[in-house]
Amino acid sequence: MKSNFPSFFLLFAFGQLFSLERPNIVFFIADDVSQDELGWYGHPVIKTPHIDSLSANGMRFDNAYLTTSSCSPSRCSIITGRYPHNTGAPELHVRLPQQQVRFPELLREAGYYTVLSGKNHMFGNKDRAFDRITGGGGPGKEEDWVGHVKDRPKAKPFFLLPCLDRCSSCLEYYQRPTQVRPQGCDYPSVPGRLTGYPRGFDGILS
Repeated sequence: MKSNFPSFFLLFAFGQLFSLERPNIVFFIADDVSQDELGWYGHPVIKTPHIDSLSANGMRFDNAYLTTSSCSPSRCSIITGRYPHNTGAPELHVRLPQQQVRFPELLREAGYYTVLSGKNHMFGNKDRAFDRITGGGGPGKEEDWVGHVKDRPKAKPFFLLPCLDRCSSCLEYYQRPTQVRPQGCDYPSVPGRLTGYPRGFDGILS
């Protein structure tokens, strides 16, 4: 993801959080999902209506780039706004150094209630950027996402970072006849196996 924003823009943007009406923010990170596996980017077969609705009513990025095709370095790059070689965590399973500023901590300082749920790969189960960090639960780490939204302090704006894990495993799990699919999730409507699309997309909440 391209993150080389000028520093003055970041200072301006976060400065506004102290003075303007503050929106709630949900930032999804989905493991092993490609752009061409989502309905709103024009796939002719895969349907993701809830995510399409989020795109239609939000901001869609058509010119964003992945900084590195590796889990931990990519997440650390996203949360700091730095390229992987500047985060101090350029390799897989390397924890983000304490001295690196995380953008959710700026939100928290501005009065936001901040939660990370699901696949982490950046630090442990406590970090100064988040009021709560949980493992999520379920095959995609998605089981407690709705609970976080419902149980948040209602007097504060919130920032939720739901991180889906192993999308292909989620799809296989929920295709079992004995499993009940959670409400409000998108499941790809795909007639048979699509050649060239080995990873299924599943479990992103509306």
